[in-house]
Amino acid sequence: MLGIRSKTLLWLLAAKLIFSSTCVLGFSNSAGRSKQTKKFQSLADAETGGYGNVPKVWVEEAEEGFVDEDENLEEGEECLVSLKAFASNPSAEGDDSVRFLCAGALVKRPESLVCDAWTADSILDEGGPNLQLQGAVKVLDALLLHHLRNYQENPILGLQTFVLKCGVPDSEYTCSSYMAATSRGFRPLKDMVRIDSSYSSTIYDNDLDGMVLEPLQGRAIYEQIGSQVIEESPSLLEDKWRASSIFEALPDEDTIRRCTSKRFTSK
Repeated sequence: MLGIRSKTLLWLLAAKLIFSSTCVLGFSNSAGRSKQTKKFQSLADAETGGYGNVPKVWVEEAEEGFVDEDENLEEGEECLVSLKAFASNPSAEGDDSVRFLCAGALVKRPESLVCDAWTADSILDEGGPNLQLQGAVKVLDALLLHHLRNYQENPILGLQTFVLKCGVPDSEYTCSSYMAATSRGFRPLKDMVRIDSSYSSTIYDNDLDGMVLEPLQGRAIYEQIGSQVIEESPSLLEDKWRASSIFEALPDEDTIRRCTSKRFTSK
């Protein structure tokens, strides 16, 4: 039942993204441009500094009600945070055009510590997969950091209770979200349960849909990103800061090895 519900919630989120992206893109050619769109552009300029014709990508909290309690959540579930990623559109006429890239929501399961991080892509008329991937990575990192900050005293439990629901790579609604997950070291939960003792099916009430972070690989990836020497682009500096914060919130290597053991070697 949870598997069917998971797919339903994912597609509802994707449908909202498609509708919202159409509306946002439509503002750029409207005589009375939305104040909300102008606010998005102001945030982009403030956050990324306005580097010529290079698109600026940023993430912010979604509007209240984006994840609707009656439409999107089951009884007892709680949406902890919902986010949207945007990109500026320097090639468009006017100075307040933005592109809605993707969105995500962190939802706590009923009577459980497990939180599902739902992510999905919008449909872009232009911009390409690389731009959308940038937004998907920002959304994923922001959701993960939000979750891990609640488990500073027990980071292993923080990893165990963060399950990413990002669809499949061959769907236009989730391709970038899925690629963002793999680039950060996430692997299918059903595989991790087989090979890593820190992930037990009992934690998830035998619902093995989704992805979790491979502890050592994920730690190495976030450490590398956080230590990169980059140009003084505010957007990239923000990514580096967020990656460094995630790395610091993850369990150290000794803790990971002490709390986990390999069940089977993967081929």
